[in-house]
Amino acid sequence: MPIRVTPNEVRATPAGPFRRLEIRPRPTGLLNVPGQDPAAKRRVGMGLVDAHDGSKEIHRRVAGLLGPTRADGKLDPSALLSQWTKARNAVLKEGPRGSGLRTDIGVTAGLREVDTRFGKLAGDHLDAMRAALDGRAADFQRIPELGAGSLPPTDRAEQLRLVRERVRSDLDQLSEMADTAMRSNDRALADELCSVVHTNTVEGGLWAKPPALTRGTALADELREWFATPRTVAGAAAAALGELQAAAITGLDNELKRPDAAERVPVLLANGVFQWLMPPDADQDGADRFNELAQLAAAPQDVLQLSADGSRLVAIEAEAPGPVQWGGLDRGSRGT
Repeated sequence: MPIRVTPNEVRATPAGPFRRLEIRPRPTGLLNVPGQDPAAKRRVGMGLVDAHDGSKEIHRRVAGLLGPTRADGKLDPSALLSQWTKARNAVLKEGPRGSGLRTDIGVTAGLREVDTRFGKLAGDHLDAMRAALDGRAADFQRIPELGAGSLPPTDRAEQLRLVRERVRSDLDQLSEMADTAMRSNDRALADELCSVVHTNTVEGGLWAKPPALTRGTALADELREWFATPRTVAGAAAAALGELQAAAITGLDNELKRPDAAERVPVLLANGVFQWLMPPDADQDGADRFNELAQLAAAPQDVLQLSADGSRLVAIEAEAPGPVQWGGLDRGSRGT
């Protein structure tokens, strides 16, 4: 029944259970807000990771192990690996096939002493690199991307449930709500919409085939791009870079234990096997570096992977082993 209100009366109406979707003006000139320049966000986010103390420590430790990069592809004499090899060669020259100052047993004992001493130094470098990875990961914890299954705010759960019911089978409605989410800077709404897209684009979903698949995926990508910030980019970059560097550290550890490490490591370095342990190329745009990491992170992982020692690609998950590809020589000068 309608209630009559006289000019002198003011009756408060209880607030409804749903928060109004307010349209707020889009901010300009800032990166740490929704929208803005996507490339600039990637550039700044990647720069945060590369400038982190953990990244610098990894680069410093690699330089200590392998020395500065040389144009001739050889190890620098200042590298720990060069000094290690030099010490081993000095022992071998004193053996029966050299000056004869050592017997075969004496050579074996001498090499063991050299390997123990330099192996400890190399292990300290590798342990410090792993610790630097852990420290950087703690500082750049990955923020779940939109649609990853995060629970909605409790005060908006019912509202977002109704939104989900409205758009779950209607791409046109979802497109309109996506525009509303961006115009109102409503991340919770965008998260719900991306969750709907994810549910409907998996195998057997309502939008699992083109053109609905293409359109739905594009809408979700647009929302994720809009709500990305340098901090979210940095979290994703640190996670992807951390996985690549952890694998490269394991590979380098295995290589350093080989007696022919001084010959193999420069070849592997020249062919990009350990490129993610090296400082970033000063001429490469940070946004491009992030895109390269993102592509590697999104690449299928069920066909080929880098071997444990980082020297070749091997088939996994019941794939027939392919030919050995030492040093990735068939993959160009940069790892892909």
